Amino acid sequence: MELKAFKTFAKNHVSNYFPFFTLLLFLIILTAYNSFGKNVDSLRAIHIKDNSFVTYKDSISPRVKIPLFVREKIDGLYKKLKDSVTYKNDDGRQRIIFNIYVNKRIDLYIIKAYSFNSIHYYFLLADKIEKKVSENIPSINGKWMENNEEGFEGSNRLLTKPLLYFKNLPDGKRYLFIKQRAHNGNLYNAVIDHMFSIDTYLNFERVFCFESVCLDSFDNCLITRKLNKNVLSVDIKCKNTKTIKIAEVSLDFLSKKKIINKKVYLSKYAESIISGSGVDDEEFLKNGYTLNY
Repeated sequence: MELKAFKTFAKNHVSNYFPFFTLLLFLIILTAYNSFGKNVDSLRAIHIKDNSFVTYKDSISPRVKIPLFVREKIDGLYKKLKDSVTYKNDDGRQRIIFNIYVNKRIDLYIIKAYSFNSIHYYFLLADKIEKKVSENIPSINGKWMENNEEGFEGSNRLLTKPLLYFKNLPDGKRYLFIKQRAHNGNLYNAVIDHMFSIDTYLNFERVFCFESVCLDSFDNCLITRKLNKNVLSVDIKCKNTKTIKIAEVSLDFLSKKKIINKKVYLSKYAESIISGSGVDDEEFLKNGYTLNY
């Protein structure tokens, strides 16, 4: 009798609720899918070579799984950023993480963090054998290098590849160089190369910064600097003119971190030999352009 009553109830009522149950099931599946998608993004990184690092979400390069011990450090970084004033509007949905092979033992991770008015790139090394990561995580302001200098046109595009590279110096050690696009209205447009040393504990130290490119908008000239061992060679190229060497600077950036000697060949640019930022020369060499803009 009870079974017959149940069949009658099902026949008369379940069909009425079918659209509701269908919608409910759809919402459950959609929520699970979105949650899974976020988890997948947080578990995987975009695998690239150091000389192909880009400032947009690469949809071509392969994805690699992020080991748990690395993911825990990255999750801790995101939590710290979300708890800070600057990043409190970052909801964590736009996680873009790059993975770069350094050697059989070490990988470099670049974590791109968005906020309501800023973009920063954080750098983390991971030892795959000992399962340890960098304690300190340095960063650069990436606001003005987004999407290949989006918003800048023509000669105002100053970045050239590679944006990240390793280089051996005369002390026999290998250093990491990272380019940053700097901008402050019409007053300052430049590219700053940040040089980092790495100790045996995978920690970074910002050894030195140099302005590799600076746009002199008043004279419509481009000042470029190249580092050869410990000598910074400074050239200028103005419209319809040849490239001219304007200075050479000998540096001690590995120990005392100061200028040893400065030879100026074009006095007009004597105040812009190290940078066009207006920052004190030795302060710039140590920390670059730190204005929050």
